[in-house]
Amino acid sequence: MQHRPPRGQRLDQQGVEVATCPTTVHVRDSKNPTGPQLALSPITWTEFLSRLG
Repeated sequence: MQHRPPRGQRLDQQGVEVATCPTTVHVRDSKNPTGPQLALSPITWTEFLSRLG
């Protein structure tokens, strides 16, 4: 699984990194790559992004 910054975020910016799998979207803090991560369903991730506006 390879985490990447979301579209629109430069590689040198701090924030979150996202890794997608067929049934799960994994989200972690780019400053703490070995720390905890969220595991969300693709539907939940899409809903979250839609609310960011």
